[in-house]
Amino acid sequence: MSDDTMTIQITGIKKSHKIALEHILYQMKYLGGIGSSRWLAFYSDGDGDFHPKIIVDGEDVRPSKILSDADCWKNISIIEEGKKPHHVSDVCMVDPDTVAWKLHDEGD
Repeated sequence: MSDDTMTIQITGIKKSHKIALEHILYQMKYLGGIGSSRWLAFYSDGDGDFHPKIIVDGEDVRPSKILSDADCWKNISIIEEGKKPHHVSDVCMVDPDTVAWKLHDEGD
C-alpha cells in the first residue's frame, strides 16, 4: 500500500454512527478541496452505544508511537452564539502538522 492511502474498516456501529462518521469524512474532503482549515469533532460515546471494531490497512487499530497523550488530550470550552461557555474536558485533538513536525524532528 502506498504512503498516501489507508484503508479503514469499521464494524459494530449503528446507522447513526455511520451517518456521523461519513459526514466528518465528507467535511475532511470538502475542506481539503477548498483549501480551508477547521477543527472537526466526533463524540465517541463509549459508555453508551458506540463500541466499534476498527481495522486499518488490514490490522487492528493501535495507538500512534509518535504522539503522546499530551499531544492530543486537551481541556476546552465551547462557546455557542447566545449561550454561556460550556466547559468540555478530555477532548482528543490531533493536528497533522504536529505529527509532521515530530516526523521531521526524527528525520523521517
